[in-house]
Amino acid sequence: MIASFNITATCIALLGMFSLAGLALADDSINTKSDWKTSCPNSDFCFKHLRTLKKVATQAIDSNAGQLSSDTLDIYYDLGWYASDFSYLASDHVKDIVVDNRAAKMYLTKDACALAINQVHLNPVNKSDSNIRFSLLIKAKNTLKIDRHFCTQVVSSIQFADTFD
Repeated sequence: MIASFNITATCIALLGMFSLAGLALADDSINTKSDWKTSCPNSDFCFKHLRTLKKVATQAIDSNAGQLSSDTLDIYYDLGWYASDFSYLASDHVKDIVVDNRAAKMYLTKDACALAINQVHLNPVNKSDSNIRFSLLIKAKNTLKIDRHFCTQVVSSIQFADTFD
């Protein structure tokens, strides 16, 4: 009975280690608050991300769009009329969530998570900006799997300019 319990416990521990290893983002560890940095592109919104992610030069024409990148991870964001709604993603996991008091959809795939907000009112008095959308794509590189907890941390940190303290 004791031997059976030890074998079962060892198998469960090994499965847990393999599962966690598969979700790791290599050197992009998220161990402490000092590993995180806040970015506020054009002061329209802010979000937290790992310090290892560096800004990539991009050219946005009609929106506030950009990219952050590391050896194992890319984050793409877009605030504008033509931001993606990610309807093209073949995702088994689509979740309705709320981000900074806005209805949103979060899509989870093996190597990515995506966030789409179809209406971002940055000026609560003037609703003419009702066509402004927001998208955020977090994508693992090099066949790594995405860490869903990491995605949730980034998404829950998003704050738009109209709600800044």
